[in-house]
Amino acid sequence: MKINLQKLFNSRLFNMFLSLVIAVISWVIVVTTINPEGETVVQSVPVNFDYDSASYTANGLDIVSAPAATVDIRVRGKRSYINNLTPDDFLVYPNYTQVHGAGEYSLNLQVKIQNNNWDSSSASIINEKNFAPVEVVFDTVITKTFTINTDTSSVQVANGYIFDKAQCSPGEVTLKGPEGEIGKVDKIIAPLYVEGERSESITQSSTLVAVDENGDEVHPKYVSFSTEIAEVTLLIQQRKELPLKIEFTNVPAGFDVSTLQNRVKLSTEKLVVSGDSRKLDNLNELTIAYFDVSTFALDKIYTMPITLPNGIKNQENITTVDVTFDYNGLAERTISVKDIRTANVPENYQVKPRSKKVNNVTLIGPKQELEGLTEGAVIAQLNSEDLQLSAGVMNAPVRILVPGDSNIFAVGNYTIECEVSTGSKG
Repeated sequence: MKINLQKLFNSRLFNMFLSLVIAVISWVIVVTTINPEGETVVQSVPVNFDYDSASYTANGLDIVSAPAATVDIRVRGKRSYINNLTPDDFLVYPNYTQVHGAGEYSLNLQVKIQNNNWDSSSASIINEKNFAPVEVVFDTVITKTFTINTDTSSVQVANGYIFDKAQCSPGEVTLKGPEGEIGKVDKIIAPLYVEGERSESITQSSTLVAVDENGDEVHPKYVSFSTEIAEVTLLIQQRKELPLKIEFTNVPAGFDVSTLQNRVKLSTEKLVVSGDSRKLDNLNELTIAYFDVSTFALDKIYTMPITLPNGIKNQENITTVDVTFDYNGLAERTISVKDIRTANVPENYQVKPRSKKVNNVTLIGPKQELEGLTEGAVIAQLNSEDLQLSAGVMNAPVRILVPGDSNIFAVGNYTIECEVSTGSKG
């Protein structure tokens, strides 16, 4: 097919395409032969603050604040060379030579070529001295652990209740940062903001606050906290005043212990305590001690430690109570007990008293009843439940009983000699 050149050159679209081709060919000729050099910009090269860090760490310093800086590097050189450069071909870092102590420094940036094939005769950086300086803060970085204190000054407790304590989780926080800033911190506080009067315990999240030795809040700029939040449990307990009483132990069989209970006098009759309301609501009195009847003596004062039930807390500075009795009308009498009996002897055992009597038994009771008491009315009981039985002769404790009188009891401890054998009684 014959091409009509005249018609082709008269085409506007063909002339535009032909002009573009000629322009590209001309540009290639210029950049490769007539003018082969040019400029390019390598953008967003990051600043490396770790490079040459020995310059400041040798002085015991650390960077506590530095910007996330980047720079654009302008390079002039052979077009065929510089057009292939990337940010990885350059290392940009601060000049630390002027850093000798803690403080904020404005540092100039330097460039180190990372490309091993860099040819200084083929390319050069033309804007290195025009980089904006970076602001870097130096100090000695330390860590210090503080106990978290709670601030409950805003808490109001309802009438009849008491603030027991505040428990914080975690109980400690570790601060890391400049020595100068951490040195200003005296305490770490977990403040509580509770509305209204409280009659129940509450758990609340609290943002930690640093304060100085004057109690004023400080705001460390470069300090990090191992945690910024603590869970604080505020324990609220009921407060109640309760009458006190004592219980009796080693009460002889048949003795009416109420005759002693009615004579008890306590140096402290009531005590203010606190505890869980579910427990205190059901308490009308407190048993604070146990009195051994066998230790009773006339005209004696007994000092006993106050022991409270689990979960009940003493709110007064009283740890002991003096126990006395109304001794009016009571007397003491010493007798010998000849009626010795055994009780609760197991099968296949025989227990035989070898002692004929128990001497110097002390009895206490109403004076008139003691005077009319015959020695035959008193029994010494050898109860096998009190023994670890084994064949042979042994000293065994005996219980002194007054079966016919519930107001008289023996004090002290008594033993007799007995013989234990095994086998049937027949």
